[in-house]
Amino acid sequence: MKKNKVIKLYIFFLIIFGIFSDSYAQASEVFIESEGYFEKEEKMYEIAVFIDNEGKNINALEGEMFFMNDDFDFQKIIDGGSIINFWIENPRKVSDGKIIFSGGIPGGYNGNKGFLFSVVFSASKNVIMNDTAEISLQNLRVYLNDGKGTMENLNDFKVVIKLNEINLKEKVIDEKPPEIFAPYITRDPNLSDEQWIVIMSAQDKGDGVDYYEVYESEKKHDMEEIINDNSIPWKTVEDKNIYILQDQKLGSYIYVKAVDKAGNARVVFATPAISEKKQLFNYKVILGIIMVVIIGIALLFEFFVFRERKIK
Repeated sequence: MKKNKVIKLYIFFLIIFGIFSDSYAQASEVFIESEGYFEKEEKMYEIAVFIDNEGKNINALEGEMFFMNDDFDFQKIIDGGSIINFWIENPRKVSDGKIIFSGGIPGGYNGNKGFLFSVVFSASKNVIMNDTAEISLQNLRVYLNDGKGTMENLNDFKVVIKLNEINLKEKVIDEKPPEIFAPYITRDPNLSDEQWIVIMSAQDKGDGVDYYEVYESEKKHDMEEIINDNSIPWKTVEDKNIYILQDQKLGSYIYVKAVDKAGNARVVFATPAISEKKQLFNYKVILGIIMVVIIGIALLFEFFVFRERKIK
């Protein structure tokens, strides 16, 4: 677990120092929008967090959300459709009234309303509909996409929400699986003792990706057939984004499953980098054999032509 944490921090370091991009950025600000809906006859309040870059660009961000525990009962977090495609700390409740988050955006983000995540609450039993609830975002930092990973502190954001003024919306049922994604298999002297790892980052436009599973198989499978096959020994990825492969020789077929918070799943095949080298090697071998055959035929042709001339 600690090793995977180090790997995530290393990748975060690469992101904020602009390894994945070379554009430029300046300050941003965060803000909140709120909506309500009924779920199982209970009114839910969804507090969505956005970022406005004022037309500039950032590589990464981090911060904390605070809410009065007497006002809200925490239910869940939704990050489907987030501009953050590599979470270092997935938005999560770490204590009563506190949620932390941090993540990177390889390539950067440039926009005025980038969705980060939503927090879903129900009203506390102590709250009446005429009451107000306070939510704040603090300790906010962004890392600029300036090639140096320059850090900038953002102003705190605080809002007082009037519960009876929150607009109700129809609850959308998430029935679509995560989008097709491409897991990346790699190793690096700075990561996990140079062990082969698979890094995964799927996007889900619904409630967000809940977890990943990995299956290393000696034989090839049809991805549609194994997606719901309970006999497959899937391994749940403990740190969500990074998995240290058991087969360090990369001789297995590697499948990655992304499951969203509504239970919809998507399975993709991960191609090891070493497999591409083997494939290239096989092509070279085949080409070599073809050349040997052509040369052999040419020599035989020359031999028979020479013999015919000698006979004459």
